[in-house]
Amino acid sequence: MKKNLFLFLLAGLIMSCASTGGNMTDIERNSESVIPNSNDRTGTNNFSGVIGSEWKLTGVSVNGTDTQFNRNALSDAFSESFTLIFDDKMLSGRGAPNQYSAPYTLGENRSISTLIMRTTLMASLFEPENLKEYDYFRYMQYINSWQLSDGRLILSSLLDDGSEVKLIFEK
Repeated sequence: MKKNLFLFLLAGLIMSCASTGGNMTDIERNSESVIPNSNDRTGTNNFSGVIGSEWKLTGVSVNGTDTQFNRNALSDAFSESFTLIFDDKMLSGRGAPNQYSAPYTLGENRSISTLIMRTTLMASLFEPENLKEYDYFRYMQYINSWQLSDGRLILSSLLDDGSEVKLIFEK
């Protein structure tokens, strides 16, 4: 009983800290719910081509500079890291090693925003070169647009420090 009470209080504390962070205004500003453009049949503006597939991160650039993240160079221990799946209302996946999920909304002109992201709390003893899990989660928290190009999903983020990030995913 005491263990359950402790876990309940710990979960409440974590949610309280997450919901009172200084970044809330950026998230609120980008969270307008707009129905996506369903008239586009080419797939470039049709988000249904994204939903239901597992996407794996293959590249990251910050302010136009490639971070040299190379999925092919990841060790076997990280082969299932940095994944993403969208369903109708939630995005989810795996970092390195934690799982994450967040509700998202689509807007006009391929805009997208995520609400508060939830993650598991496993300690990351090792991290892949050129991308820390914390950074990946931060980039995902601030996505603001999406694009499909040559079978790749490109998510763009604008961080609170003004940095522009591009996350490139492939199936």
